[in-house]
Amino acid sequence: DSSGGGIYAVESNPRNLKYILNCNIINNNAVFDGGGIRSDNSTFIDNCYFENNYCGPGRYGSAIAGSNTTTNCIFFSNSGSTIAWAKSLQNCLLVNNGSRTLQSLGDGNNTSTVRNVSLINNGSEPLYITNNIELNNVNIVFKTAGQGISVYDTVAVKYCNINGGQNRFNLGTNGYLEWGLGN
Repeated sequence: DSSGGGIYAVESNPRNLKYILNCNIINNNAVFDGGGIRSDNSTFIDNCYFENNYCGPGRYGSAIAGSNTTTNCIFFSNSGSTIAWAKSLQNCLLVNNGSRTLQSLGDGNNTSTVRNVSLINNGSEPLYITNNIELNNVNIVFKTAGQGISVYDTVAVKYCNINGGQNRFNLGTNGYLEWGLGN
């Protein structure tokens, strides 16, 4: 499919809530965005497993693309930008995914929240932040020493553990780092 290779959960009426629960999203691809799931802001994704999903070159969200709420999920070995535009990501594990594992979270109007998430051995720039984001209790273990986090807007970092990267934060144009307690 062009977007949403596994599931296309976008509709014209954002008041209609959509729930994707207890699913295995495996071996899907999309020419454009959302290899596993393409969603909108009224989509809730919980307790799902994502593996080996793909989206087209230079596109977003090999596992999930869309302004959604994602909780209690595992992401393993998805290509490129694994999760894009999510407004909330909580209690998730991301292992051996492609570069820019979490990319351009949120919609640019509201602060996205990433809580109780571990990113382990993912590709270069596991976090590529272009909208406001709060990282709270996030554990990042870099695959190689040269990896870092790119910030092009405001990021608030609280109670996080960041290991193994040499260039931990790359503050680009308008990048601002708020380094909180517990890091």
